[in-house]
Amino acid sequence: MANTHHAETHHEASPGLPQLNPDSFVSQIFWLAFVFAALYLMMARSVIPRIREVLTKRQSQIQHDLDAAEKAKADAEAAKASYEAELANAKQKATDEILRAQREIEAHISKAQADVSQKLEAITADSEATIAKQREEALNEIKPMIQELTAQIAKRYLPKAPTKTQINKVLKQLENR
Repeated sequence: MANTHHAETHHEASPGLPQLNPDSFVSQIFWLAFVFAALYLMMARSVIPRIREVLTKRQSQIQHDLDAAEKAKADAEAAKASYEAELANAKQKATDEILRAQREIEAHISKAQADVSQKLEAITADSEATIAKQREEALNEIKPMIQELTAQIAKRYLPKAPTKTQINKVLKQLENR
């Protein structure tokens, strides 16, 4: 019977899971706390600082990139404003130059007309017959110069130079006066 009892006690202790044995709970809790503390210390001293460092560097890089983007945006806006100001200035200068050129052309034309009128009045005083002859000779003499001068002035100050036909038409009108 002793054998049976010994077999029964041996048989009763071995079945079941050893971790559910209440006799080993204290040692299991000790080792659980020990392993958890060791893993916690390992994580706190090596892994977490590395992760924190990577996150800090990443945040710093992101902030640097955002700052650079803001600066680039501000630079682009400043460049756009500068371009628009220069464009407006260039338009104003072009308008002023066109107006100046028009005034000069009008002054040259007025002066040329005044000179021709004075010459014609002086010739008219001598005699009607002499005037007609001299007028025709004078116009024939100055016609190429007037054509050349008019063409040069027009080419210089007008956006589109008049043709010889247009110049001759104007000169013909001057002859008929």
